[in-house]
Order: sequence, then structure tokens, then C-alpha cells
Amino acid sequence: MLAVLLLSAVGHLVGRGDYAPVPNADPGPGAEISEVERLAALLIAALDRTCPGLKAYADDLTFEGVEDNFSFADGDVQRIGIIYRVADDPEVIPGRFLASGHTCYFELSRDARRLMIAKSACVRVCRASADYDGNFVKVLSGEE
Repeated sequence: MLAVLLLSAVGHLVGRGDYAPVPNADPGPGAEISEVERLAALLIAALDRTCPGLKAYADDLTFEGVEDNFSFADGDVQRIGIIYRVADDPEVIPGRFLASGHTCYFELSRDARRLMIAKSACVRVCRASADYDGNFVKVLSGEE
């Protein structure tokens, strides 16, 4: 189930294909959604609203996977992340973003209240603007 959810969601997020918004997807009668699947759907929805650059620069981004740190991190720093790699020689991401070759981690806290992006270059790609330096944290109102 997670693989289907993520492939559909990533395709929707970066504009590759005609995908329905995953957070509203019906898993089917009797299907159970794991916590990781639920959080991945929330993260994708938050990125869809917050990161116009992921669609605008989709041709320069490669989906690398999803990870969580639930098994080893303390409760207040637990998170789930979606990982993208920026092309070594991007064609559409502006050079002034200094993003070439970066691996970008887009993370959601386990309580679904904080969207976090480390690395200035990744924040610039997300926000489609060169006006960002430092990490990015957006406080969400919970499960949006």
C-alpha cells in the first residue's frame, strides 16, 4: 500500500502524470493505513501547498525515497521525510539557487505540526525563490 501511495503522491507532487490528490485517496473497504502512510500523505499535501518549486522544477528533481527515524529518535525529534536529488547540471533550476547536486530532505514532524527543510538550496528550490538563507520550518495547524 505504501509503495502505491508514494508513487501516486510523488507523481502528483512534481506534476508528472495526472494523479488524484493522495491525501483524499480511498484505500478501499477494510484497508488500514499505517502511521507512516498517513504522515506521508500529510507531508505530500503540505509540500503541495508550500513548495511551488517542486512542480516548477520537476525535470531537475529525482525522487530518492521516503524515510523515518521513529525507531531510534527521541519523541520530540521524530519525523518522516521525502527525499529528492537535484540534478548535477540542472536545466530549469536557476544557478543562483546553488542547488546543483544537492540531496534535499523535506520532513514532517511525527505530530504533523512542523514542516522542515534543511539546506538553503533546498528551501530555494521548494519556494522557487532565491530569497532564502538557512533552514525552513513552517508550523502547521495539525493534520491539515
